[in-house]
Amino acid sequence: MDDGFVPETQARSYGFHSAPSAADDTAYLPADDDVLRVLNGWSQTGKGAETVSKEEKIFNKIPIAEYGCSGEAQKKLSRGASRPVAGQSPGGEADALNYVLTLRKQAGNQVRSDPRFKSITARWASCYVKATGTYVSSPLLLARDPRWTSRNRATTAEVRAAVSSNRCQLRINYLGVTDSLTAAYEQRLADSHSSQLRAISAFLRARLRNATVAIEQERTIPTPTHNG
Repeated sequence: MDDGFVPETQARSYGFHSAPSAADDTAYLPADDDVLRVLNGWSQTGKGAETVSKEEKIFNKIPIAEYGCSGEAQKKLSRGASRPVAGQSPGGEADALNYVLTLRKQAGNQVRSDPRFKSITARWASCYVKATGTYVSSPLLLARDPRWTSRNRATTAEVRAAVSSNRCQLRINYLGVTDSLTAAYEQRLADSHSSQLRAISAFLRARLRNATVAIEQERTIPTPTHNG
């Protein structure tokens, strides 16, 4: 469950923002419509199947798959594996992932309804108002304040807020309580959905085996040589 916590070393430099990574400095060229259509398929154009033209289903005289190259790859990875969750995603991985994410969301909702969570959150709010003079009902609400989320970089006010939030969470063991509650509710849901989760686990292992085979086959393809 997202709790709005950031380590103080990060908070002092970036507030509630994530620390920049090397990838953030990499320039990406925007993909044109043709590239996206080939990669993701004509079904992702935002149009209904009946309104997609014949021209949009072809690129360089080659038919484009409904879910594109990525969809065909997903189907190949799931070949021979039993789909554990009903759905329409190519290969079924997205359906399986959404099933797990739905359970996690349910657990988060149960945590937020728990009196122990409400109590620890009220203690955090009391600590924070004493430290800053400003009342905020929860650390997550503070972290999602539009004053911070609307900016690419942390302001001085955001840094102060993030540091104060961090210290209050640590002082009252906010993370210890919320993490324990989250683990308990997630375990209850895992136990009550154990057969489905085992099926998802087997499905993902089968996909991993298929991926390993595909990689090994790729390695055995001889590299073409050019004479002259």
